Amino acid sequence: MLENRYAWLIQLLETGENITHADAVLQNRQAWFDELLKENALVHSGNVSRILCPQCDEPHDIAINPSTFKGYCVDSGHVSFEPRRIMQYQASPQWMIEATRKSFGITATDKITEISQGTCWKIGSVRLAKKPRTLFFCRNYAEFAQAIDRSITALAHDTGVILLTSPHGKNPEQIAGHRTVSVTVCLNENSTKNLLSADALERVWNNQPTKGDQLTHSADYRTVTLNGTTHHFPGDLMRAFVKHLIELHKKGQLSAKTSEVMTAIGADHSRRIGDLFKGHKSWETLIECGGKKGSSTDLQRGTCRLRIN
Repeated sequence: MLENRYAWLIQLLETGENITHADAVLQNRQAWFDELLKENALVHSGNVSRILCPQCDEPHDIAINPSTFKGYCVDSGHVSFEPRRIMQYQASPQWMIEATRKSFGITATDKITEISQGTCWKIGSVRLAKKPRTLFFCRNYAEFAQAIDRSITALAHDTGVILLTSPHGKNPEQIAGHRTVSVTVCLNENSTKNLLSADALERVWNNQPTKGDQLTHSADYRTVTLNGTTHHFPGDLMRAFVKHLIELHKKGQLSAKTSEVMTAIGADHSRRIGDLFKGHKSWETLIECGGKKGSSTDLQRGTCRLRIN
């Protein structure tokens, strides 16, 4: 499961998801939602919410009056709603960047530079192996990989570190010559301290083990993190397949017949696991298939398992 509210915040930042207080309550994350609002880590997105109008007994779009912050039924205009119930919020990239800079002691004079609009920022430098190294913060890499690669390459800096909120399929260790690490790997275990751990970043730089060796996932299995790589599964069947393998692993069953998993999740029509995960570039770093090149000799053809050591 997600370890703390900041892991959830990173997930929201990566997906660009808007969330209301009611959604947070349904997800059993009201306390996290309230804390993130207090910290200004969640900010009002300006979008409207569609909820059931108690007077019309129909779902209506609800708009926010910017001067009063009260909500009104767009269709009839006669119903006022408590703003807390209907306002949509989203993760603040600005808050994440500033919290990251604070975690690593980056000074205010070390300016922030947006190098790829809305996706990648050069946020300063940190001392690693006794030298200053450029630090980048990057979101949504999977969708804007080429643009981000070009932007970073154009800077021609010495090797630095790129903090990723999403995985990439080409090379899990480098982008444009820089070392990369998932932000979730560097999350501070004590959420009352800094957002990220400087020690974890140092271990990444020195190719030492980090706490990313454990498996974590969101409540709906939309995101799964293993060995420092966070995977995002948009499809229902993708999530169902991953969920099934994780549940089997928790019960002590380390591998399963792929066909049986397909049947269990209602995907009998899809005989090949590669077809089910078509378009997902990095699923094979999470799931191992028997009989394929690079698979372990103890894993039989037609079976699969999570790549957990």
